[in-house]
Amino acid sequence: MNILVIGKNGQLATALAERCRLHQISAEFLGHENLPVTSMVELMERLEKSFLDAEPDVVINTAAYTNVEMAEEETLSNYDINSRLPLCVALMCCKKRKPLIHISTDFVFDGRKNGAYSEDDVTNPLNAYGKAKLAGEEVVLQTGGRAIVIRTSWLFSRRRKNFITSIIRRLREGHDFKVVDDEVGAPTFAMDLAEVCLLIAGRIISEPGFKDWGVYNYSGTPNASRFEVADFVRTVVLSSGLLSDCPNIEPVKAMELGFGVDRPKNSILDNSKIVKTFNVSRGSWKDEIRDNIMDYFM
Repeated sequence: MNILVIGKNGQLATALAERCRLHQISAEFLGHENLPVTSMVELMERLEKSFLDAEPDVVINTAAYTNVEMAEEETLSNYDINSRLPLCVALMCCKKRKPLIHISTDFVFDGRKNGAYSEDDVTNPLNAYGKAKLAGEEVVLQTGGRAIVIRTSWLFSRRRKNFITSIIRRLREGHDFKVVDDEVGAPTFAMDLAEVCLLIAGRIISEPGFKDWGVYNYSGTPNASRFEVADFVRTVVLSSGLLSDCPNIEPVKAMELGFGVDRPKNSILDNSKIVKTFNVSRGSWKDEIRDNIMDYFM
């Protein structure tokens, strides 16, 4: 199996590189330096050359502009990467008759639902990042090619900047701090999502008649508030002896912290469709942190 990964240095692309090496899967990675997103003509030319060089069986688009706050100001960069790039990748996949796996986000929802979001729930993003990601989903699905969109939430890894590593950094700084307790969801370990992407890639390549294209949710387990996640990390850090003392974490409402950008309060995703269709398992973020906390301190 040959895979062309759009994205190179992000959390998921890095995890895919590691899992591909482990499974001896051939993979080529296109980083931002190879993707002239401001010019659709140049971007299509670059993608065509990359498709010819890599001869992929499947394409995975992990590239994303993920700075939620800056997306409100850097509107062109946000839409170039989260909307224009997916469109061009989907068009090239359609032209070359290659299946596409595109990664999206829980931020396409407004978070006002009482319960888990299914793939069929109405989307209503609250901010520029979510709107651009939704536009990216739509163009991918509207090109007419064979595409799977995976919505995920609260992605984290051991080496990159994310919510988990930010909590550990603040614990090491030694000052008490606050974390919101009215945003709920499920952290998703990047390695788990990478394995899911490879499993799906293998399935759609091995089944010429595969027809279950469309949108899927995938997130870790269990669900929790951001405060509960932070408090769990603090507990593990203390019990591991990596820090002799930890600052306190105080629960607070998002409104009290005065975030400049609205975020969905409920990011819980219903994973039943992807579990049923592809027989995937959901990774436990608690097990990952408990078993590998040392790696987060390196």
